[in-house]
Amino acid sequence: MAKKRAKRRRGAKRAKGMAAGSPTQGLVAQLTVYQDELRGQVAALQSEIDGISAALAALGARKPKAKKAGRRPGRPAKRKVKKMVRPGPRAAVARRGPRPEGARMADYIAKVLGAAGGAMSLKDITVGIVKAGYKTSSRNLGNQVSMTLNQMKKRKQVRKTGRGMYARGA
Repeated sequence: MAKKRAKRRRGAKRAKGMAAGSPTQGLVAQLTVYQDELRGQVAALQSEIDGISAALAALGARKPKAKKAGRRPGRPAKRKVKKMVRPGPRAAVARRGPRPEGARMADYIAKVLGAAGGAMSLKDITVGIVKAGYKTSSRNLGNQVSMTLNQMKKRKQVRKTGRGMYARGA
């Protein structure tokens, strides 16, 4: 029968101390010698750098400035907001404030609904006020017409006859 060996527990440490002449002891000695050589090279390079710095100072050269510390890593950069310049008639118009009397959207809506006689859809009203001469460069004119119709409905100028259908108020 074969002898049973005593097994070492997982995570248990080996016995301390290296045997004399072990391979690890030779490796430690080699690494120590190499470290000393590198330290000697660092000292030689530092003396060369000091000599070059002295020569540059004698010639009147300035020391390069260190980079400023910017934002920390992981922090997002600030976004720059660009102004949008829209081409076309909107860029040329610099009018502010309310439109003159008779040129308001509510006046055009009343005119279009009065000419139609009956109920009209939101889309038809939007097309009608543009054909009637309402000047705009809006990209969402339908939304503006809808909001104006709701205001006119509160003032009883327009009545809602169905879903999306409006007629002239009483």
